[in-house]
Amino acid sequence: MTKLTGKFYGLFPSLLMQDRLSPQDSDLNIKLRAALVAIRAITPNGQPLHSACQSYTTQWTDDKLHRRSELAEIVALVQDRATIYAEKSMLDLSVGALRINACWLTVLAKGEAVEMHTNANSIFSAIYFVDMPPEGSVLRFFSSVGENWPDIPTTERNTLNKRMEIVEAQSGELAVFPSHLINEICRHDSTIDHVSLTFTFDLALTDTA
Repeated sequence: MTKLTGKFYGLFPSLLMQDRLSPQDSDLNIKLRAALVAIRAITPNGQPLHSACQSYTTQWTDDKLHRRSELAEIVALVQDRATIYAEKSMLDLSVGALRINACWLTVLAKGEAVEMHTNANSIFSAIYFVDMPPEGSVLRFFSSVGENWPDIPTTERNTLNKRMEIVEAQSGELAVFPSHLINEICRHDSTIDHVSLTFTFDLALTDTA
């Protein structure tokens, strides 16, 4: 069983979790890479025509990759970590089960990026970074606090009131965060492709009738 040691820190004030696969679990990524190459070969690019940034994504052609048997191991890992994240976020899991409602593949070639967005129809999101260049990939998160309210000036900037946070991700890392956070993946400037899986989660409420 893959073991991850989670690191949690406050953000805006949301909670972000960043995890890394242990070295002995490199076989998982080897199998995962092969499965994703096969998926890409048969799945058209779902990049919307109106998008400001170019990339390969299955978000609009197949966002149910979590149902594929060849991805079962990474799906179980992400589900486990998202449940821990939910508990740390004080989500009441007694009223229902946290479940993956979408999963898609993203591949960035040199010069490509993922534009600013939020993930609708979900409560949490997770990105598993399958392959990154040695220098990693850069994510930026933006605070939505104060968007619709007067911005009270602060005398000291800290992790709770800053408006933007930069997170660097390496191969084998997992990031979990609230789906309402505005986020983007910055321009990819390496000849080594950025390959990642994005998961979104909702809550299947327990029928108490």
